[in-house]
Amino acid sequence: MTERLERLVLKVPAWGIALITWTVMAAIAGVIYFGFLR
Repeated sequence: MTERLERLVLKVPAWGIALITWTVMAAIAGVIYFGFLR
């Protein structure tokens, strides 16, 4: 499981990792924002 994950990460380019990171951060921020809005 861990070896497959490491191989997958190595195949993903740097911009892909950054894109995923920003997407996750935006999703979490959105949930918190809308949570407080309600």
